[in-house]
Amino acid sequence: MIKKSQEEGLISGFQTKEDGIMASHLQFADDTLIFLDADVYQVKNLRLILLLFELLTRLKINFAKSQIFRVAYDGDLTIFSSLLGCHSGTLPTTYLSFPLGDKCCGVDKWDRIIEKFIAKLAGWKKILLSRASKITLINSVLSSIPI
Repeated sequence: MIKKSQEEGLISGFQTKEDGIMASHLQFADDTLIFLDADVYQVKNLRLILLLFELLTRLKINFAKSQIFRVAYDGDLTIFSSLLGCHSGTLPTTYLSFPLGDKCCGVDKWDRIIEKFIAKLAGWKKILLSRASKITLINSVLSSIPI
């Protein structure tokens, strides 16, 4: 429904690069990120899409647990958050334990991820593992962090 609405011009999404794909939303398990312009018309259309989704699937969207974030927009988000019935958040934040919207160009933003990685490896004794086993363990821990 979101993709079709973007194709019909009801919501905008964003273009990843010149001549790149248009992304209107991203989905991770039961979470969805939806990209819109700061436009009341688009927010109202999104609200209608989500309400239609609820009616068609009998699934309930918890707008009180949802958040709206601004990217390159200096205006007030309260009109948009009141239309959707959600909270307005501020960037930077974390999403699925990863930093989101951090403008920092240094490696400091990765400290939390590195700490989580080290914590997962703390129970293993590096002396007991061969080089191949260490590589397998590191790959396993890195691939499981997003999950």
